[in-house]
Amino acid sequence: MEQAQEALSSYLFHIDGIRCHSCIGKLEKLKDMHPNIHYAHLYFGQSLLEARVDSKVSVDEVTALISKIGFTAKFLKNESEGFLLEKNENKRLLNKLAVAGFLTANIMLFTIPLYTGVEEGAYKTSFVFLSLFLFLPVLGYCSLDFYKNAFSALKTKTLSIDLPIAVALTTGFVLSCYNIFIKKYDFLYFDSTASFVFLILTSRYLLRRVQQHYVYVDNLYDQVNSAKYIRVETGVSFKAEDIQKGDQFYLRQGMVLPVDATLVNPYAEFDTSFVSGESLPRVFNSDMELGSGSIALSEGVVVKAINSFRTSQLYQLIQKVEEVKKTKGTFSQASDKASHYLIFTIFTVAILFFIYYLPINPLEGFQRSLALLIVACPCALALGTPLAYAMAVHRARGADILVKKQNIFDKLNKVKNIFFDKTGTLTYGQLELITDSGAEHANIILNLEKTSSHPVAFAFRKSWGREFKDLPVSGFKENIGIGVEGAIDGVFYQLKKSGNNSNKIIVDLYADNLKIVSYAFEDQIREMTYGSIEKLQDKRLYLLTGDTQMNALEVGSKLNIPKDRIFSDKTPSEKLKIIKNHKNSIMIGDGINDVLALQGADVGISTRGNVSLSLEQADVYFLNGGISSLPHLITIAKRLRKCLISNMTISFVYNSLAGILALLGFINPLAAAILMPISSLVLICNTLWIMK
Repeated sequence: MEQAQEALSSYLFHIDGIRCHSCIGKLEKLKDMHPNIHYAHLYFGQSLLEARVDSKVSVDEVTALISKIGFTAKFLKNESEGFLLEKNENKRLLNKLAVAGFLTANIMLFTIPLYTGVEEGAYKTSFVFLSLFLFLPVLGYCSLDFYKNAFSALKTKTLSIDLPIAVALTTGFVLSCYNIFIKKYDFLYFDSTASFVFLILTSRYLLRRVQQHYVYVDNLYDQVNSAKYIRVETGVSFKAEDIQKGDQFYLRQGMVLPVDATLVNPYAEFDTSFVSGESLPRVFNSDMELGSGSIALSEGVVVKAINSFRTSQLYQLIQKVEEVKKTKGTFSQASDKASHYLIFTIFTVAILFFIYYLPINPLEGFQRSLALLIVACPCALALGTPLAYAMAVHRARGADILVKKQNIFDKLNKVKNIFFDKTGTLTYGQLELITDSGAEHANIILNLEKTSSHPVAFAFRKSWGREFKDLPVSGFKENIGIGVEGAIDGVFYQLKKSGNNSNKIIVDLYADNLKIVSYAFEDQIREMTYGSIEKLQDKRLYLLTGDTQMNALEVGSKLNIPKDRIFSDKTPSEKLKIIKNHKNSIMIGDGINDVLALQGADVGISTRGNVSLSLEQADVYFLNGGISSLPHLITIAKRLRKCLISNMTISFVYNSLAGILALLGFINPLAAAILMPISSLVLICNTLWIMK
């Protein structure tokens, strides 16, 4: 028998030197450089690299490998340290941008007299050398990152979009110096080259900030851990990370419970959608267990921690939800390949053109080839695609939609069939008390049900919870599938299910074995279901349920789903078979009960049940329950596709047209230097506009 695989260690690094999307490929190939590195993933918007290695591989070894391919790595204890480093990096880049802007403005000021025909003499010489003096910091300080990345690319024999930028800067400086000292001031490029540096730094800084916004806004860990909780014993505030088992603390209205806990208050209302998928508020009594991730809807709630934050279900869920940042959409993978092929093609064409033009006019051939390298660099294409996917994930998260993989958006655009489970998907999945009689026994029933998590118990608490007054219950017993019983004030009470009628559930209350009243409950169709179904009429809609034919036909009739598309009394395996017979399908249902169907569908969407467990089987989770988020998710996918296609079209047209004009001599290197960053800004604005 083979030995069990050695446990892996996970290291997190902040990477300095990431200048373009091609850097991702180089860093994620670490696993190919060392046999004991099994995984490497870069979070582009955060400059964080996660590496999973055999335990015998040290941090220093990984750091040395990263340095070998041209990057500087700092080992982090947690992601929060990376956030602080990113803030410092933003300041550094902003300082470079400010210096570049200041120097560019002054260089242009001294260059204007040269363009307007200042006479030869001391003034002209002064203006020329002042321009040279001011350009040196632009080349040596503001442009240093371009040269580092270009050198790294050459060192690792890869292509980088900073390589043509470095060539352009060097050439502009060399030609300007040549014209100063040899040709006496003809064709100085300091102003245009400095403008290029300023514009490219501006576009990259803007893209960086946009990406960071859509990454950090979605960082659930920071959102939870940044909240301040107050200890009951001391009144001192503290973070979720500091909570230990047994701690009692306050929750203000709207605060997230960061750990699993028991309720200390006699009564409180919580939103449990993030944990259980139940969209309606639920009422809890004293000593009932609350899942981490529940949101307090009452004010002044006191809870007692069952575990620490790092061992809670919420923390495990956050880790799982953040996995989406490690995935790539189908279009993103294609864009990466296209960018590398385009860079190779541009370099090849530029070299061949220079060789062809060499006997005609060497200087002109070199300038046109250089203009091609600059103007047709696929910076915009390489950076715009991951931004679009990040924004799609952000828009989904903002609508309480958790997406496990980015390629789900690509699959959604191919969907033709949608299969709905009934209970908890089209209906609330929560029972509603629809009987008016028997309210005089409310407190008796609330005491019998005060620790029960059965849907009937929650329905009673929702209707009568504020009337609860604690009474001693002797001989209490909960009979699973039947009901509860116990003695109060010497009377033996039983509350048990008696039967059902269509969608209704009937529960009878007995006192000393005599039935005294009956209560009816119903699982009603969600109000938002009707409107959502109307918005999905361009798809083929099906009802796929394990419920009886009578109930399925009743719900299908109300939602105008044709009888021939209603499948009832189906087992999990039968549901899977039906899904498999329909290509390009969505299955939306319960993350636990519909596991096989969710796995078998092209896109599996869960609407209820434990979120963490559901995301093991499903591709998407709707936190607000029901199907109301489905039209919005499909709209996001359509917008993303529109954005990606338009970005690709803009990039293709721009690179083709600008490249041809550069080779024909209509765009010189200086104009190309200005056009290149502008194209990046256009794609950023286009992405923000379409995905807004």
